[in-house]
Amino acid sequence: RCTFLNPAGAALLGYEAHAPEGRPIHELIHDGAHDGHGPAACPIAAAARAGTVLRVDDDVFLRRDGSPLPVAYSVYPMVIRGRTAGAVLTFTDITARRHAEAERERLLRELQAASERMRDIFHRAPAIMCVMSGADHVIDMANQRYLDLAGGRPLAGQSVRAALPELDGQGFIDVLDRVYRSGEAVEGHNVRLLLQRPGAGIEEHFLDFVCMALRAPDGGIAGVLLHGVDVTERTRANLLAIGQRGALELAVTDAPLGDVLDVLARTAEDYSGGAALASVQLAGTGAHLRHAAAPSLPPAFQHAIDAVPVGPVAGTAGSAAWRGEPIACVDIATDPLWQHQRALARTHGLAAARALPVLAPSGAVLGTFTLYYRERRLP
Repeated sequence: RCTFLNPAGAALLGYEAHAPEGRPIHELIHDGAHDGHGPAACPIAAAARAGTVLRVDDDVFLRRDGSPLPVAYSVYPMVIRGRTAGAVLTFTDITARRHAEAERERLLRELQAASERMRDIFHRAPAIMCVMSGADHVIDMANQRYLDLAGGRPLAGQSVRAALPELDGQGFIDVLDRVYRSGEAVEGHNVRLLLQRPGAGIEEHFLDFVCMALRAPDGGIAGVLLHGVDVTERTRANLLAIGQRGALELAVTDAPLGDVLDVLARTAEDYSGGAALASVQLAGTGAHLRHAAAPSLPPAFQHAIDAVPVGPVAGTAGSAAWRGEPIACVDIATDPLWQHQRALARTHGLAAARALPVLAPSGAVLGTFTLYYRERRLP
């Protein structure tokens, strides 16, 4: 039973001073409360009877008007002459604490939702984005555009140097180092990068980008953010336009045909990002193709493909002229079209090719335009 309740406790429970005295403690604060236990199971009464200490951080007492009172309470035994004579119950209103915890939970949920939205925006962004941490530029997060640029290789948790070793020596890692050391952003425009694509060899890309320092809460530099756009197609289109304009200028000035074709071949090589070696052959007499231009192919190979026969099994160029349609050879070493010229290609390190026939309005084959590659690939 309650033998004494101080004014602060009485006010919290909604009683006048001394009014609760003499009433059973369970009836006073727990009867009908949320837990629904009876007097025999009342933890406060049980602790008082047993003479044990009880501490509860979050419970609900019942006010006089039946409303709940969130509390934290403690029960301490009161020992007189070696015998437990009762217990002292102290309790504190934790309504404000509960409200604060609820608000904290609400803010945490909002923060998590905002974080998920930002993560979704990051991964869906049309630009290339990558978050790197530490002086080694360990990749913490990269969006799909960045993964596509890297050829689908696993990147997370690796340093840029380990994940993309082909970047070493191209100056890009030096840019990351400079941003991390100085904290100052660095922009790049039309920057050329050579990247390895699994199964397809080295590919040339051009990027517009900005690298910005990421700062920790204490203001120190924690990492680097890369935001960029792949402008490879735009750059190649510009190169193609420049080459076409150069060829046209030569043509209108009555320059030799070989010079015009040489410009066109170099333009095609530039457009391929340096991955292809171009050859132009013109239809000659007797169902043969005559060499016309091949600015980057070895002279011995140029000589060997002069007077290539046109036929169903005549390498990529001769077969394309025979069919009057484009032909792609992924692997010269195994392609049956190259059975008579395989050794020639192997001698000069050529692994793949694509030939386009040049057709007159009548459909007659005027020649072929062929791109050769040093690695097996789908041209």
